[in-house]
Amino acid sequence: MRYQAARSVLFLTILSIILGAALLYLFFYAESLWETAPSEVDSSSSDGAIGILVRPSIALYHVGDTVEAEGVVEVITSAGSVELEIISPEGELWDSGEAELGDVVGRHASFFASFRTVLDSDPSGVYLLLVRYGGVQNTSSILISTSLGLISEILDFHLQNMGGDVVSRVRFGDTVLVAGSVANHGDVSKEFSLIVEVRDENSSIVHSGFVGTSISPGEVKTLNVGWPTGERGVFTVYAYVKDDFQSRRIISNVATLSFQVTP
Repeated sequence: MRYQAARSVLFLTILSIILGAALLYLFFYAESLWETAPSEVDSSSSDGAIGILVRPSIALYHVGDTVEAEGVVEVITSAGSVELEIISPEGELWDSGEAELGDVVGRHASFFASFRTVLDSDPSGVYLLLVRYGGVQNTSSILISTSLGLISEILDFHLQNMGGDVVSRVRFGDTVLVAGSVANHGDVSKEFSLIVEVRDENSSIVHSGFVGTSISPGEVKTLNVGWPTGERGVFTVYAYVKDDFQSRRIISNVATLSFQVTP
């Protein structure tokens, strides 16, 4: 009798635990439905998006150029319009607008946007390009080069192999170096960083790197940044100088060169 009673108590205990767990599951499941329902309604199926890509039409803009961007949205159903913003190096809104999506082909729709013209009063720097659509957003970057606030200069900018020979074509897998002389035209010594961006034919960054050093007023130092080539094709290198690595302000000209990676 004692054994049967013990078995009954154990059975009832296990049953109560299972029922309690089931009630907790139902409670939290109901809570999750309640919390997510409003957001599901807000992101209606008419403009939902799975993914979004944006890039500048060209990577580098100068005074007088009109900034342009393009991109693709992977949509759920029909198309609409995307919201775009360009943020200056100081974190301020530089320009904004909307762009209508084109026809949906498969599940993708493209867009094109045109912004304002670059002025002399615009600071040189890395500008952020933001796009939003259907609750999804993404970011890219644009380089704008003006003469405002420049205290450094990149000279003798070239691509070379590990042997020191200047080249314009490298083989896939080879390590290459971007070299240039950095001049300090300011009045005080500064910690300068030479930033290098390698972009493909779609203006998308495929590699970036930097090297830093202290340069005295009037001094010129030769710096280089190297990397192993990991993709084939034609690429353009953009190099510029910053005196604060965390800042997006550029204090030099933006030097460029193109090269080809062959099999």
